[in-house]
Amino acid sequence: MPYAAAHYPGCDFAGPFSSILHARMSIQFNVASAIINDDFEDSHYQNFTNKNIASLARKVVVDVDAELTDKYPTRQGAAVTIQYEDQYINAALDDVIPASMKEVNARFLASAAAYLGQERAVSIQKKTMMLDTIQDLTKYLKLLD
Repeated sequence: MPYAAAHYPGCDFAGPFSSILHARMSIQFNVASAIINDDFEDSHYQNFTNKNIASLARKVVVDVDAELTDKYPTRQGAAVTIQYEDQYINAALDDVIPASMKEVNARFLASAAAYLGQERAVSIQKKTMMLDTIQDLTKYLKLLD
């Protein structure tokens, strides 16, 4: 992991997690959640007190990698080594893969609809994509209230 990522406030934090933000920022939570859930779904942060994730997160060690540090910030890579008894599994990514606009919109709708309902979430999304053309923000702000 690059030095900057490992030392960013809140990122090298193995818990306990007392909020969604703690879980989101924690490298340990993200690694443990990905191993347990086999994905990076946004909904997993809602369950930041999950005992299995918390137990595994406490075992995650964050190490700074000189090569990844040298490439930062042009490239924002990461590497993970999982040790289980005498077996090792390695995975690495040379650079982050940015989400497409379609993926960002889908994640927003999935998250917002869970709290606001599908119709309101779609309306907020459409209005947000048109912010530069809205003359009066009153109706938009009421959608957010």
